[in-house]
Amino acid sequence: MNKHIFKMRDLIKKILKEQLEGGENENPLSKKEILLFKYLNKHKHQAKTKKILVDLIKRMMDVFGLPSRDALFYYEVYTANFREDGDYENLTKENFKDYRLFKQSKTPNNKASEYASAKMPFKGSNLEGKWDVNRKNEWYYVITSYGWYPIYLFINNMWFKVSDTYSMSTSKQMSQVNPISYSSDLKSDVIKVTQDDIKGLMYGVYTLEEINNAKVVNFTTKIKSELVGSKKLLTLGYGDTAKKVSYTISDIKEEGGKIKITITIIKAGKVVNNKMVVDNDYQNIPGFVEEVENGIKRQIISSNEKYLSEDNSTFEFIH
Repeated sequence: MNKHIFKMRDLIKKILKEQLEGGENENPLSKKEILLFKYLNKHKHQAKTKKILVDLIKRMMDVFGLPSRDALFYYEVYTANFREDGDYENLTKENFKDYRLFKQSKTPNNKASEYASAKMPFKGSNLEGKWDVNRKNEWYYVITSYGWYPIYLFINNMWFKVSDTYSMSTSKQMSQVNPISYSSDLKSDVIKVTQDDIKGLMYGVYTLEEINNAKVVNFTTKIKSELVGSKKLLTLGYGDTAKKVSYTISDIKEEGGKIKITITIIKAGKVVNNKMVVDNDYQNIPGFVEEVENGIKRQIISSNEKYLSEDNSTFEFIH
């Protein structure tokens, strides 16, 4: 694997040279970004510190139609490419300081999420984020723990999170650096993948489609025998509204490129003194069936997150 990394570094240098020194003169900033930077030029004298300037940018993001979570990102790009005369229209790829090549900013781990959510290079304590290029000429932003374990990856406009269980220290780092925990305007959730999958995406070995197809095949062939026929008992809710349901996973199969899971409900009812009081008429209780089915779905998906997601699985219930 180390030999592979060294080869990748040589390839990356070649790709960077082609991308950044290719003689293309297109402005790397959009019209909205140019307007934002011109506005900052006019008002930057009011911001005496980094924090005040970042807050100013954050307030203006909605005005310029840009995501508020990227305020720190625009601070870094703006300060690196500051033009006293405000001539941002004539920036080119040749004179633009590409944020992906910025030197890593040092930060304590409990502040790392600010850099991670902005996808800016940073270095914490055994935790770092940086940009690279894979063999498919795709840029990616990866966050690693202890210099080696990839825990978050941003590639092809999607965030990925490793699903493998690491040490307590790495788990803590994952919580600290979580790049999407406070991104209310993020349009999609992070996709959980295995360590091998996340490395495959980094190096350009796998595509997301190939990973999803493998999940379907592996779950319906290897995991099926472990789950089909198993009887489960699930408690839903709390207090006076708590419910219990007993069910069996009757069948698992591939259907239309997805994992179809058939669930047979054995019995269900309310919880009294921590015990199920079976209600044979539960299907006529408003909202009861929906809550039970959704609860079972969540339980099965979360228990098998290396394979299952809302997108690749469907459920059929037999009552």
